[in-house]
Amino acid sequence: MPDPLNRPRVVIIGGGFGGLAAARGLGHAHVAVTLIDRTNHFIFQPLLYQVATAALAPSDITAPIRWVLRHQRNADPCGRFPTTI
Repeated sequence: MPDPLNRPRVVIIGGGFGGLAAARGLGHAHVAVTLIDRTNHFIFQPLLYQVATAALAPSDITAPIRWVLRHQRNADPCGRFPTTI
């Protein structure tokens, strides 16, 4: 989708720790950020073992990427993965 403000577009592939940190770091930049990930949620993997042992619920370590970036006006998270560049 073209940007109506004619800003440069930054495409981030992957919604893990690095992808989310990059997207949030560009929150106040004059760019249009598109974050592409094959899933629509972020999993905090360091606590995954606690879910396996029933100490935490799966919802305690996951968050939708759209929710994580909900206050960022220049971000557009996509729930698909590119097949060509």
